Amino acid sequence: MLHTRFKEKTKELLESVKADLESHRYQVRLVKLNSPVMRLKLIAQFAQLAEEQQLKVREIYLSSRLAVMPQLERELQRAKSKVNVICVNGFDTVGQESPTADHIIILLDQFAKDVVRLPVPVVFWFPTFIVDLAYSKIPTFWKLVSSNIFEFRVEQHVFELEAVHVASGFQETSDARKKRIARLEEQVEEIRELAGKTTPEHAPLLLVLAHTYFDDKQYEKAYEVYTEVLAHLEHTSNAASRATVLHSIGSIYHIWGVYDKALNHYRESLAVRRKLADTEGIAQTTHQLGKLYQDLGEFDKAIDFFNQSIEQYKTREDTSGIADNLLHLGMIHEEVGLHSKAVEKYREAFELYRKKNQLRNMAIALFYTGRVYYERELPKEAVKFFITAKAIFESIHSDYHQIVVRYLENIKHDLGEEDYKRLYEEARRPALKKH
Repeated sequence: MLHTRFKEKTKELLESVKADLESHRYQVRLVKLNSPVMRLKLIAQFAQLAEEQQLKVREIYLSSRLAVMPQLERELQRAKSKVNVICVNGFDTVGQESPTADHIIILLDQFAKDVVRLPVPVVFWFPTFIVDLAYSKIPTFWKLVSSNIFEFRVEQHVFELEAVHVASGFQETSDARKKRIARLEEQVEEIRELAGKTTPEHAPLLLVLAHTYFDDKQYEKAYEVYTEVLAHLEHTSNAASRATVLHSIGSIYHIWGVYDKALNHYRESLAVRRKLADTEGIAQTTHQLGKLYQDLGEFDKAIDFFNQSIEQYKTREDTSGIADNLLHLGMIHEEVGLHSKAVEKYREAFELYRKKNQLRNMAIALFYTGRVYYERELPKEAVKFFITAKAIFESIHSDYHQIVVRYLENIKHDLGEEDYKRLYEEARRPALKKH
């Protein structure tokens, strides 16, 4: 059964492909999606929807040993029946097949030059780091796909893939952060001009700059500075800072969808933090490892790391950290169809956030609870949670209320104007006191 929350986006992608087939003008499309398990599921769902309309979808992984166009042509020749569209699910990462960034650039650049002879519509399903490569370093490929990019927003990203690290320690506006970045950049530039290079004694300043780049979502710059700091820390005894940098670099790889490197950096950071008996650091890194395995669809490992993180946060009596892990455990239970357990975890998280008056996270927990009921086609219960989440998001001026509005609009479309209005008014009266 097609996952409800992706139905419209999948239909939109299919309709665009059908338009190509009808006009005989085949185009290249790009789906941006990090999680390998989600790519597998959505490509399967796309293929199922296409099959219902008598269209044949072929899925392949690209080899790094051969140009892209010959691989597409070979796949068409191997098919036993007519293929209408090819879905390219990233690159083969088994053994020697995993390509470097430079190799990806060469392959996609050559493909963009060969695309005049595209045999069928092609949909590339790529993680963020390949999309960023295309934008910054493969202008030919970017020009080819930039008007046909589809981003399947997995709703768990409302609770963003935040990288827990020791950053500025306070909230600041975007403008204030940019001014702070400019001042830090000036200081570092002065050091480079005077000394010719930075040294281990400059690591604290560089670390602040890297954290600030990260907070500003300038991940490439953050990565460069973190790497520079890491080289300096190899010559010092500051193990705590080294663990922080390893964790932060792992987080950037995680955001980019480079999961093998993210995993290596998280593990190295965790090993250092365990030697230091750093309970907060252990809690942070095990939480990130849980999220990484969640993205990979290895849910048993994810659950284990989330539970490890909870135990560490309990020793610190950090209810917010416990709640964050509970929220992700709820997502996993929801993903595998254990809806009652998912709701249980979301409600536990909500209660912990409520004690701290963390309105944004309270709204997220309510939204996720409503989403479970929505997926189970229980609109009355779903609306109760959605309208409460929406009210909180609006009270704190969060754009996330728009996501909730889309779900409410879907329910309204399914029920009809009159029934929806009655349900909405009923849901507003009891104010979810127990939640």
